[in-house]
Amino acid sequence: MNALLPYGSYYGGEAYAKMNFVRRFSLLVFAFLPLVFLRAEGVERALGEIFCGPTAEYEVVPPVFPSRPDPDTADVVRWIWVEERMNVARQDAPVRAPVFLAAGECRDPDDLILVRWPSREVIPTQADDVRRGKDGDIARLHLWFTIDLRGGDRVRLALVRRKAEKMAAATRIVTRVVGSRLQVHAGKLSAFFDTSGDGRKPLMALQLSDGPMADFNGGIGPSVSWKGVSGPKSEITQSSPVLWGTGPVFAKISAQFRDESGAVVTDSFRVFADGSLNLIQTIKPPDQITGPTLIEQDFLNGRIESKNPLTVQPQTAEIVDSLVDVHSGYVVDALLAAEKSNGWLVVPGSLGGVAGRVMLDRDGQFRIQGPADLTRGAGDARPGTVKAFWAELNLVPAHREGNGLERAALLAAGQPLVGVVERPGVSLAMAASRIRDNVKEMKPVGWINESLVRFLDGKTNPFPKRNWTAESDPDSWVASAEKAKAKVMGNSSRPLQDAEKGRAAGPLDPYHFTYGTTALVYWLLHDDLPGPVLNSLRAQMEAVRRELGRTNEEGWPYLDVFFRTQNMQMGPPLLTLADAGSDPGLRRYYRDQLSAPTLAAVMLRGLRPYAGSPQSKPGESDSLYQGVVDFMLRATELSLNESLGLQPVAYGRYLDAVDVNADLFHPAHPRSEDAGGIFARANFFRTQSHLHRWLAWGPTPFIALLQTPPQEGSSFPGATEAWQFANLLSGRWKNWPDQSWLFLASALPEKAATYDPRPRPAAVTTVRIQHRDDGNRITWDSRADAVAYRLYRIRHGAPPQWIGSPYRGGKHLDDGTDRIDPEGNAGDAYIVHVLDKDGQESPW
Repeated sequence: MNALLPYGSYYGGEAYAKMNFVRRFSLLVFAFLPLVFLRAEGVERALGEIFCGPTAEYEVVPPVFPSRPDPDTADVVRWIWVEERMNVARQDAPVRAPVFLAAGECRDPDDLILVRWPSREVIPTQADDVRRGKDGDIARLHLWFTIDLRGGDRVRLALVRRKAEKMAAATRIVTRVVGSRLQVHAGKLSAFFDTSGDGRKPLMALQLSDGPMADFNGGIGPSVSWKGVSGPKSEITQSSPVLWGTGPVFAKISAQFRDESGAVVTDSFRVFADGSLNLIQTIKPPDQITGPTLIEQDFLNGRIESKNPLTVQPQTAEIVDSLVDVHSGYVVDALLAAEKSNGWLVVPGSLGGVAGRVMLDRDGQFRIQGPADLTRGAGDARPGTVKAFWAELNLVPAHREGNGLERAALLAAGQPLVGVVERPGVSLAMAASRIRDNVKEMKPVGWINESLVRFLDGKTNPFPKRNWTAESDPDSWVASAEKAKAKVMGNSSRPLQDAEKGRAAGPLDPYHFTYGTTALVYWLLHDDLPGPVLNSLRAQMEAVRRELGRTNEEGWPYLDVFFRTQNMQMGPPLLTLADAGSDPGLRRYYRDQLSAPTLAAVMLRGLRPYAGSPQSKPGESDSLYQGVVDFMLRATELSLNESLGLQPVAYGRYLDAVDVNADLFHPAHPRSEDAGGIFARANFFRTQSHLHRWLAWGPTPFIALLQTPPQEGSSFPGATEAWQFANLLSGRWKNWPDQSWLFLASALPEKAATYDPRPRPAAVTTVRIQHRDDGNRITWDSRADAVAYRLYRIRHGAPPQWIGSPYRGGKHLDDGTDRIDPEGNAGDAYIVHVLDKDGQESPW
């Protein structure tokens, strides 16, 4: 069913023919999903109707050249990789796999089955969002299944052409219809929905075993407020019956509403076997109104009753245990009931802002908020780029733990499992080659990128003539920066504003190193950068430290850029640490910059805040910023052959956003307009809850190419999606910063194949604290692997404080095992990190 068309439109004219097509199609659904009818008040509803979508374009087929036939894999249509990245075991966890198909590959879903590899054990699956091409073949679908994984596991499955083997038995989510009430029972969860369509919103009650029992007697559903329409709030009235169906993985319930402005709101609930509840909300703005702004939306809004008093408890959304207080404004809410051992974690699909926050007042008014301040045609959202808004919410059952709910469940919720779908024959080398095509065809900007392109074209002396003698002197670079600052400031003595910092840095602006100089990493990796160029680079990195180096409130170094944003700071550390012969003190400086908690502390989905400083009110980040930071950090890891603590969830940010319905919410990538506008492959709303830098993916489609390759077979998770995105870019205009990550994405996968970092030294296990009049005395036993130690104070509600930071007058190398913290108090705890002979520090 097309989630963006009002269900009521299916009852007349052309739409009636569409409904008949859907119903005819439903008779084919599925080997994945056995056909069952639910009866309610004498009306039969075919399951297939709710699991279908509108027509769609077929996948662009990579030029895969057939190799010697392998009879063992001849029937494989797609490989599907599933990776657990949060180091938390999963049991009966639902997995979404977005499958894109080419014309002629699949006539009916009944033709394909999912199997474990290489055992070929059949896995029960359920299809959703099934979309056909104009000729009737299957163009794309979401394939759902459940899986058990150990923490950190990566497994490969195969989607194969069906033979005569018998399907495995599939356990259905239990549903029952009594009058106009649909009852769904799954694991710990019971959910009740009103199906009458008489104006009530659909969700009537939620019951969690030994947890909250919430009744919404009048029904509960969405709420929206607009700016630029008839009034600030628009009354929502139901305009369609509720549709539902069930299968081996989830039961799906969908209802659609209109408001007074003409906007259409669709709520689709999925109730999974593990007791979790997924809610997808789409909002199609009114077509007749230009430029409306969705200033507020709620996933659910209504009155709640409960036998046990309910409370809402915020919990930190941080992933790293020792850094939970670094960005304290990032939280998710837990819904708890008095004297009950279980509760719900309320986790938005995209963290940031008010999305997913729960409001519960004393009068029983209950709200779960959705993303706010969304617009179709202002700011970064060009006119027409937003077809419909999309938002996701998950209610995850979890046991009580301390004052909240168990951390393992929170971490698992931070990475809903998504299958990475690979076309047989698309290799890592093939993806890297397509990226390299983009590098060579670009019109380079700046002498460094020009030199790279000349080098790739076979020039033996690609570098231009420059004043290398002057460039090898850090003082000359500092003088140039000071001259640029004087030009910006004039005679004023006021502080430099954030928006001025780039211009005031002149040639030392770290933004330009990140986006325009990292092509030099190729020569640094191979240790063959010409001497004059190498000396110039080293002088610039030293000058950056002198001119822009600062120390934050907790004792770590950073570079003074616009709001301390980490993406702009990533170039100098990469360029310095990729140079094995650079000054050891300079290397230590940039290592310490990358170890700062503001960079290491990541939230669910691997999110970091926009501004690189601790904050109580989180500023929402965007996909481009996230991609640049993670990509450059991984490039630095590969250059050093060391671990710098990149959270593995970063590899999946783009892959987890791949969505067969992306084209229903926003259009093709802006650079694919001349290709018919058909490339809308990943849903931006899955990675950010706002429209800043709308449709700017940057390097995110390529970071998966930099992960450690799997050992099993030639399939590589992420290669197909990287090829598809590189193919989109090839032959089309590219912005000048693209050169940096396109080059690195083509050059670094070979480093990932040999990446074998030494273990980082473990932190000291036993730390003793003595409270004295002059502060806290901290002692610990010496370690044989330690060259030096670093002491960090951990105080609730505050980021870690570096005691004796060398950037605040302490010692860079201190091998003593006895320190005084003059500002320590009785409630403080301490962590002691080890620095080993290779310069590696204990991980957070």
